[in-house]
Amino acid sequence: MLRPAADKAQQLLKSSRDQALVDLRAEPPPSPQPLFHPIFLATTTRNSKIIALAVSSLQRLIAAGAVPKGLVKQILETLEQVIPQGVEIQLKILQTLVSLLTTTVGGSGEHSGDRLVQGEELGQLFMFVFERVGEEDDLIRAATSANDPALLAALPAATFKLDVPRPDSDEQDGDGTTPRKSEDRTMSIALRPAARDAYLLLEDLCLLISGSAEGGPEGEPSFLRWGSLSRTFGLELVESIVSGFGPVVRTHPELLLVLRAHLCPLLIRFLSSPPTTPASNGHFSFPLTLRLTRVVFLLLKQFSDLLPLEAEVFLSMFVRVIGPGDRGDGEGGHPAGPGVGSTPLWMRVLALEIFRGLCGDFGLMIKFYERYDARKRNGGNGSSVFSDLMTAFNRLATEKPGVLGVGAAVLYGSSLAPILPGHGAPSNSSSASLGGAGSMIDSAMEMGLGLAQVAGSVVGSSVGAVAGTVLPGLSVGTATLKLQCIDQLDKADAPAIPETYIFLLALQCLAALADGFATYTLAAYSAILATRARNPGETASRAPAALDWETLDPQEDPKVASLLTVKDMAETSWPALLASLSFFIATALDDDLFADVVSALQNFTSVCGVLGLQTPREALLTSLCKFAIPPAVVSHIALQDLNPAAKAPTSVLSAGVESLGLGPAAPLPVGLSSRNFACLKALLSVSQYLAGSLDSIWFTVFETLQNADFVIRTNAARNKKRATSTPPPPTPPRGGNSISPMSPSLGPTAGPQSKVPVIPTEADELAIQAGIAKLFEVSRSLDDDAFKWFVGGLCRLNGEMIGLPMAEDGSLVETTPGSALPSPLDGPSRRRSSGITTLRTVRLDEKSFGVSKLGVVSLLNVHRLIYRDSSVGWDIVTSHLLHVQHYTAAPSAIRLQAADVLDQILVVAPRNLSTGGDDLQRRIQTQVLVALAAQAEPAVRGQISTDIEIRRMSFETLIKILESNGHSFIAGWERIFHVLRTACPSPTTLPPPSPAVVTADSPQHTLNTIEEDEAKSLSLRSAGPTSSYFGAERTARTPILVRTSFPSLQLICTDFLGVLTIDELRDCIATLAEFGKQTDDVNVALTAGGLLWSVSDHLQAKRKEGENDVAHGELWMFLLHQLLTLCQDVRQEARDGAISTVFRSISLYGATLSKATWDACMWDIVFPLLDNLSNTISMHNDEAPSGNTDDLVVQVNGPPLRLLDKQWDDSKTLALTSMGNVFFLYLPILLKTPRFNESWKNFVGQIKRSFVDDRPVAATAAMQAWEKVLGTLSMDQAEASRISAAWEVAFQAWDELGHSIVALSHPPSRATTKTLTQVNLEAYVRVILPIYTPPYITFDLTRIHRLLAILKAVLTFARSPDYRPDIDTLTPVQAVVLEVVAAIKLEIPGAASAVLSDLSEYLTLAFIAAFDSEIDNSAKSKPRMSQRVTYIALAKEVMPHVLWLYVRYKDDISIYEQGAVERMFAAYSLPLKLKHDCPAPSKYGSDELLWKTATVNFLKAVKECVVSLDTLGPNLPSAVLEGIWRQLVEGYRGALLADTANHGHSMTTEDLHEEENFDLALLVSLEQDILPHIGSPLVPDELICRLGKCLQTASRLYELDLPGHGSTPLHDTISSNGSLSEHDVSGPTKETRFDSDFDRQARGRQMHGTTAEVVEVGRERFGYWCFDLLFLLCSDVEKDHEPERRRIAALCLPALLNRCTAIIKTYVADAPLRGKMPFPRVRQEELIFVLQKLFHCRLREGTLWASTQPSPSRTVAAVTPLDVSLPLPQLIRSALLRSPLAHLYELHPHFTSLLSLSTTSPSITSAYIPYRRVAGNGQPDQVAFKGLPEGIQIGRVGRAGEGEEEGDVVQLTLACLALVSEEIGAGAVCP
Repeated sequence: MLRPAADKAQQLLKSSRDQALVDLRAEPPPSPQPLFHPIFLATTTRNSKIIALAVSSLQRLIAAGAVPKGLVKQILETLEQVIPQGVEIQLKILQTLVSLLTTTVGGSGEHSGDRLVQGEELGQLFMFVFERVGEEDDLIRAATSANDPALLAALPAATFKLDVPRPDSDEQDGDGTTPRKSEDRTMSIALRPAARDAYLLLEDLCLLISGSAEGGPEGEPSFLRWGSLSRTFGLELVESIVSGFGPVVRTHPELLLVLRAHLCPLLIRFLSSPPTTPASNGHFSFPLTLRLTRVVFLLLKQFSDLLPLEAEVFLSMFVRVIGPGDRGDGEGGHPAGPGVGSTPLWMRVLALEIFRGLCGDFGLMIKFYERYDARKRNGGNGSSVFSDLMTAFNRLATEKPGVLGVGAAVLYGSSLAPILPGHGAPSNSSSASLGGAGSMIDSAMEMGLGLAQVAGSVVGSSVGAVAGTVLPGLSVGTATLKLQCIDQLDKADAPAIPETYIFLLALQCLAALADGFATYTLAAYSAILATRARNPGETASRAPAALDWETLDPQEDPKVASLLTVKDMAETSWPALLASLSFFIATALDDDLFADVVSALQNFTSVCGVLGLQTPREALLTSLCKFAIPPAVVSHIALQDLNPAAKAPTSVLSAGVESLGLGPAAPLPVGLSSRNFACLKALLSVSQYLAGSLDSIWFTVFETLQNADFVIRTNAARNKKRATSTPPPPTPPRGGNSISPMSPSLGPTAGPQSKVPVIPTEADELAIQAGIAKLFEVSRSLDDDAFKWFVGGLCRLNGEMIGLPMAEDGSLVETTPGSALPSPLDGPSRRRSSGITTLRTVRLDEKSFGVSKLGVVSLLNVHRLIYRDSSVGWDIVTSHLLHVQHYTAAPSAIRLQAADVLDQILVVAPRNLSTGGDDLQRRIQTQVLVALAAQAEPAVRGQISTDIEIRRMSFETLIKILESNGHSFIAGWERIFHVLRTACPSPTTLPPPSPAVVTADSPQHTLNTIEEDEAKSLSLRSAGPTSSYFGAERTARTPILVRTSFPSLQLICTDFLGVLTIDELRDCIATLAEFGKQTDDVNVALTAGGLLWSVSDHLQAKRKEGENDVAHGELWMFLLHQLLTLCQDVRQEARDGAISTVFRSISLYGATLSKATWDACMWDIVFPLLDNLSNTISMHNDEAPSGNTDDLVVQVNGPPLRLLDKQWDDSKTLALTSMGNVFFLYLPILLKTPRFNESWKNFVGQIKRSFVDDRPVAATAAMQAWEKVLGTLSMDQAEASRISAAWEVAFQAWDELGHSIVALSHPPSRATTKTLTQVNLEAYVRVILPIYTPPYITFDLTRIHRLLAILKAVLTFARSPDYRPDIDTLTPVQAVVLEVVAAIKLEIPGAASAVLSDLSEYLTLAFIAAFDSEIDNSAKSKPRMSQRVTYIALAKEVMPHVLWLYVRYKDDISIYEQGAVERMFAAYSLPLKLKHDCPAPSKYGSDELLWKTATVNFLKAVKECVVSLDTLGPNLPSAVLEGIWRQLVEGYRGALLADTANHGHSMTTEDLHEEENFDLALLVSLEQDILPHIGSPLVPDELICRLGKCLQTASRLYELDLPGHGSTPLHDTISSNGSLSEHDVSGPTKETRFDSDFDRQARGRQMHGTTAEVVEVGRERFGYWCFDLLFLLCSDVEKDHEPERRRIAALCLPALLNRCTAIIKTYVADAPLRGKMPFPRVRQEELIFVLQKLFHCRLREGTLWASTQPSPSRTVAAVTPLDVSLPLPQLIRSALLRSPLAHLYELHPHFTSLLSLSTTSPSITSAYIPYRRVAGNGQPDQVAFKGLPEGIQIGRVGRAGEGEEEGDVVQLTLACLALVSEEIGAGAVCP
């Protein structure tokens, strides 16, 4: 039957496939179905393959939409029958069910578009699938379970996918009804099938989830007839419905009814009382609770508006959960309320994760508030859900402060730990500035901040860090789960949750809320402002004010209504937000979280500001201020700044570490951290954004910025000072935790680490300073009211800092009549919470931030001050600055700063008055001058220095105003003259001030040197008239005011006389008369008289026609005679002023004077003036000293001096300087006067007298004046004879003064008080330059020698009191001496030799003439240390100059004949010989050592000299030539044999090698420069032999370690048993073995051995190099200069052979005593080196034979044939000594001695140690010879030997003997 049915179906499809499908879709379906019939038949078979094909066919028909609705039940029954057939079939069935479930009815019939499976069939399908889950067969269950998720998820999706519109209430075509509850009745509505299925499915799921739980929904499932259902799985199905089909549920009331009637009660019940199961035991189950919370979250997000009561319950429950539980320990509160129990930590986490999602949707939070809190706020029925939530967040945040740690970088700045104050702690009164809101702010902010500050002991944390434990803190990396808890659906148990995760969630919730506030509010605020800006004629303000709610209508603008709600939310939440954020910001957060908290705080502050919430805004800004600038940091820095000598407070961290014995704590710098800077930047940003609405809170902002500026500037100054004096401190730790930087074991366990350095960089500080400056620029954008608050805040800040009673708007609080402003003397110092003191304990130079910024703001808004009404800004600014100036309790620096700022405003204001009529100009000019007069007018009280300085500044301001705007003044001249007269009232009968009090430099030092003392502001009249410079009776006319105000009067008299009216001119003349009468300042009095003459000239010019002209000459001569009298005034200032005026007047009119007048001026005025001064000084010198040391003045360059003497010396100095100026200016005119010669001699006599008799200051002035006059260039050559005579007089006087210097330099025969300072000597030497330079005088060689002698006496003068250090730099005297020497004309014969000789002598001063200066520690003088005069800098300067001078004149034979060259080499040789005993070349630098500098210059001079000697040698006397060569050899000898043993132990190996490489240059020079020339016949034999002996000695490699070696010499002998005995030996006899001389060792006949150890010399390479050079001297390697080299070889061969003989003899003598003990390395290597060299060495023929003759030089030069008449032995010896191998023949006996040791001393056969290991390592030159002077090219000496004969001692000895045998023709020696 199956096959025919299948064939029929196949035929049907082939014939008409489309028609077949249409027939199948017909309703009711035809019977039988031709296509389905074979399928049903196939399922009845037992063949699994056929059944599988049938199921697959069915699945395809379903997919093609060919299943009629009537066959659904039959299909399900058929599938149910075949389900047991196997796993494969079961899988196909499940796939078929999915297709069937998702298929809709096709066609165009009534049910078209409906689901194919509905109603009972759908329930049957659900039941079928559910039963598959419970199959007992493992394979079936596995297969079913594998498809369960997709299938079961598809069930509700298919049910809710088609949303059929709800029918009208009167339609009854549905197939069922469902009840719907309303407020007053229950109604029924008709549902279409799809809606009914959805309703029943959702309802049954709720019933199945509830199960038999107590209180669950009543009834049994009517749609899903499952016995039971897993609650977790059921909740997942419900979640998928709510999340995937929320819009469908929202539009169907029946589904909402299910949510309200079934789902929500179920959720509430399970959350309140978890169902009891065997697994949960009555506790909350993680899987179940997780799914419950997920469903609740979806309901709150999507249906809270439709389920308001349920949402309120859910929110309240979760708020309880996140709160603390009954037992604590991290558990949360119970959803049912307190007292019921606690919830586990993971449930709090779930609740917080829900709230994190909700808080991120600020629109939803607004709805929550409107729905609940707003109703309650307005008196309706509602709950405080939002308020409770914020409170819960706050409680949670502060639940465990110890877990989060302390944000040390925020609370304590860069010190990262609390500071232990040295003097108490500042009181905390920050909220006092906020008025009545202070208590609210404190309660909100201090709750969080206080908890953070006591979160844990910093010392304990540090100890924990040292121990390696994890420090508390909150970090995203350590507190976050990889997958948030609410998404971990696959977990049966709660995951491990970090302890800090809940705090992270709370922080994120708060941050999200703050960001939501900002995003919503600021956008709406901007939109409202934009709408306002579009009003006609109105522009948008750059600094708008807060919203004015009175002008906004919420009915017209929805944005306004929303903002009102947000405003209420902010008012409700700000205390909790502030407390929580304040707590979090003060904990140990990582960088990202810290940035989030700061951003949240910043955003919420901006929100409160734009919403006009004054109290929250002020509280939040105050919190930002505290975190930006920790008060403890400011207090500490201020304390240290006030008293740097006080012991610096230490941090608790450092103290704790030290007290626990964990080692010394590293220094923790106190300052602002990068996190403080972040808070400060946030504060700046908020302040700038809210600038238009801050009002009185500006005070707090400005105070914080003041503290920030103070800390940044102070630390910057200290860091700069520390960088120049001490090494930088250890790098502080990175991060915001309180970790001690000295702990090395912190690593990754030290809490949250910050990527940002704790200590801000300089760029950060500059950015903050720029931000502060930018904030004040915003003042230009403020409206007038806001500007008044802005300026008032600055005024209030400054006023409160100095103690002025200030009102909130910045005005001064009016005191009651008779009361006075508070005085600092009335009580103890007061500190603000900022930590900066408010009283006089601040530094004298500390400026006020408020005053400074007030000036900046005023200048930025100068046009506002000018063109607006004065009440807008002018009055408050100027009045405050004037109050500060006149407030005596304020520090002086601030009072002066206020005066300076006011003066800047007064100067700038008239300049910016560009437009406006006369009325405006008159008003502004009057305002400026009124303020200026108020500043200049003296107060009715005693004046102190600050008062005087303020008045002085007003006079300076006046002159600035007159200079810039005097031409435009149309009003106020009478006020100007009034202001000037306040400085100089009518004179009184007071005596003049004592010269001991008022000095000539008082104008510069009066205000800087007088220490501010407020006690001086008390009445000063009780003191005597001379008790203080500013006595009460003299305050109105102090000299400083006279001098400062007088320039204004000068300007008026010079520029503005033409604009003055008759009355104003009268005022001007009266004012001038007052200045002329005053006795405080003679200069001003005389100048005022001169101005009176100017005014008179002006008046006379007006009356010129018909008037008699006043003779200017009479007035001028009268003035000079009056001034001459004043030049003897006992007051120095008057006297000096008169002297200056005399010479200034002569200089001014000198060009117009006649010759007779000039003579009169010289002989009647100038010379008498100097004579009077000299006589007066002499008279005072002859007076007996009073014995009173109080009037002594300490001199820098000499002993103490009486003040009276110093003042007269100053006057004499001024007169001499002025006289020199006159002569300098008018010498060409004076030359033509009749009495010039007499005048010149008198002038020179005055100079000479002053230098000889006067004290140093006047003597120096005399020399300087003389030098200036002699430097006059523009003179008439027609008067050349007079000029020459004058110059001769000058040189004779200079020479005589030189004699006096020489006399003073020797020990005095009698006591003398005359002192010549180095300044005197410098000035004296400089005089010779203009005398020597011009062509008016002739200098021959005699005068040059005299000049050099004087210069040497000056240079070595040893009795000056003021020597300067001369190690690194030349002293001025040394520099000028060299300058004069350089100016000497060397073209004069003999001059070059003289200069070279003297410079060479200068070079030696550093080594032979250094001395300590004399010390004068007499009374009143400052104790001084003796100054060492070293001449080191002079030596460094002269060394290359001597070389340069020699090279320049090397061809001048006179420098050789006169001994200059010999002296030069002798001078260079001295440091070469001293070597390490030379003084250090520098004190602070790293200059080249002196002996190295001398060596380099010596070698360069040698290179030049030997060439010149070849040319000039025949023309030089033999004594001269011998002397030069002797100095050359001595120079090399001193350098090669210099003592280095005492310094080698303190040098590293690298330094020692570098020094050896440097000394190699000496050997290179010998090889390349000396050897080709020293063999000249003109050089004595003795010098060549001395050079060879020097190289022999320098080649020493070791010394015997003998008892007493290096101290008293001991003579050792060898006992019979070979041991070393020691005793005294009389006479010159010494054991040959212990003789250090190689020649004596070699010549000694008998030598005893010793076992004494050897001591290496330490410069082994250099010894071998010297040995190499000695072999080179004697060998025939070099072929040039053959005669010279033969001579050198003949003379030096004995030294070489003796050196080699001594080595072999000592080796042979010591070997028997050592037995089998090997020789030390150095001896073994030395012997092998000698044998190798001897083997390779080839002598020049006949040189060794010549060396044996009486005259080797003569013998080697002549060709002497072999004398065959000699006896055979002598003949053979003579022939062999002429051989190149003669040295081997000469050493033949010693070779045989060595061979004799081969059996008794095995050590001689030891392995060969190559010589190159020591002498040449085969490295490149630039590596091997590091330290070699630049330009030195290595020759043969210094390089490693190549091709040495390798072998041990025996082998090398045999090789040498083989050469001897070969030479004599004998048979070869067999090794």
